[in-house]
Amino acid sequence: MAQVLTIEAAILDRGVCGYLSARAAEYQCLLHRLHVEVNGRGKPVADVVKAMLRTEGWTARQLNALRIQLEGMARAWKEGLERRIKGLSDRIGKLEEVISKESDKNARHQRQRKRAKWKKKLSQWQGQLESGKPNFCFGGRKLFKAQYHLKENGYRDHEAWLMDWRSVRSDSFMLIGKAADANGCSDCRLEVVQASTESLAVMLRLRKLNREMPPGRARPQDYIHIPVVFRYNIPQILAAIAAEQPMNYQFFRRDGEWRVHLITRIPDVQRVSDLSNGSLGIDLNPECIATAQVKADGNPSQLVSYDLLPGSRTANQTKDELGKIVAQVVDRAVAAEVPIVIERLEFRQIQKELQARGLNRRLSRFKFSLFETMLRTRAAKQGIQVFSVNPAYSSIIGYFKFGYGNGLNRHESAAIAIARRIQRPGGGHFSERIRFRTQHPEAPDPKTLLPPATDGNRHPWKGWRKLGNLLAKSTRSGKSGDEPCPAGGGFREEDDLDYSPSVTTVPESDKPRLLQPQPAKRSDRVIRTVCDSSATGFDPGSSTVTE
Repeated sequence: MAQVLTIEAAILDRGVCGYLSARAAEYQCLLHRLHVEVNGRGKPVADVVKAMLRTEGWTARQLNALRIQLEGMARAWKEGLERRIKGLSDRIGKLEEVISKESDKNARHQRQRKRAKWKKKLSQWQGQLESGKPNFCFGGRKLFKAQYHLKENGYRDHEAWLMDWRSVRSDSFMLIGKAADANGCSDCRLEVVQASTESLAVMLRLRKLNREMPPGRARPQDYIHIPVVFRYNIPQILAAIAAEQPMNYQFFRRDGEWRVHLITRIPDVQRVSDLSNGSLGIDLNPECIATAQVKADGNPSQLVSYDLLPGSRTANQTKDELGKIVAQVVDRAVAAEVPIVIERLEFRQIQKELQARGLNRRLSRFKFSLFETMLRTRAAKQGIQVFSVNPAYSSIIGYFKFGYGNGLNRHESAAIAIARRIQRPGGGHFSERIRFRTQHPEAPDPKTLLPPATDGNRHPWKGWRKLGNLLAKSTRSGKSGDEPCPAGGGFREEDDLDYSPSVTTVPESDKPRLLQPQPAKRSDRVIRTVCDSSATGFDPGSSTVTE
């Protein structure tokens, strides 16, 4: 499957900014009118587009871009509203539990008022969703409400606000391409001027509207010439041009400067990764990203963790930080010719878990979806496969089979379990069954916690869930008073993000000293380095604690 690629470039020619602004203002005006007619008055979108085609002097392809953008906005509105309804319903349910246990009369009354307010809002959202009529505020609700408090928002009068409002409402327009068109788009043709390994200079020939041109064939003066220089993804752009891929263009204004997005599909590259060479698993966490490379037989061969910088981070800083980590991970996969295995995480569940544990700041700092998007995009360019697996019980499985007894921390052992949770070349998966009698040194009773695995055809996760519940009870019973050590398989319940039962800390006396990896002496954020099984004698079979 071809990968969608978006490349951004700045428009340095100030002479075309006036035309782009006027074109964007008309585009956004028609988009707003299409929204009113379709979503407000319920008219068929095909009829509205045909009417605009007769009166506005736009081509069918140009008006089709309006329809596509409006449909995308409607889908985003529906998904966002469903997410807010689900989140508010959960908050109401938790509040009702608190009210039922509240003994103070005044506190219960205040919480009941909050519940009534939330239920009213929930009813309004549900009504909007059932109506199926999305409501947008073109220009943004925050800026729209600023007109009622001009001085507080830095406006001297209403005219100053109105200029800002009109500028924001007319800041972009889109052009849709097609493979049959010249250079992938008839409305904006791309011509390569100069190509090198570091830059690609092109000339964008933006076609004027039909009413701006005389009847007949288009002449050279009927195009707006826009010089642009792309600084990255140059081989992919040239490959898309050679393969005659369709090209979409989005012209937009950011911080007073006009820019352009080139959106196209890159042809499939030759696959480099091979399951017969092993796999590389990734365990995502707000504080670090742990990676583990396993060989074809399932034994780990290399462990590397990337520590995320603490403190507040802007969106661009977070993107730059994750981009550097993704580049290193994909380069390692290319060198080893192995596919990448990543957790299939649900953002709602992550949000629920972290909010319950008071870790909202970590959630806002780490962008799970951004990391996965960047990883898949870069891996596709390099011919590396990316698989998503269920991360359930990966922490506890990795702890008992690889972490305990080998000096690995909870994230590295979970990454090993994730890397192994993939179908082998000959079919089937690596076994995750409990094939030993497990005893934990901090259990309230020194007896065996789990009998041998004789469950027949039942799923092996059933045993791990039982073991995790028993270990969680031992933690609550107060038997564990030690702090988790940084490199010995320790788990803290508030930090475990694999949605599997947390595991208590292993006493320092029970940890081996032989396989303690040394910190990397590098300027980047690699905090744990290579742990090669061939060099250290790593044996996953010896990592379990048996009776």
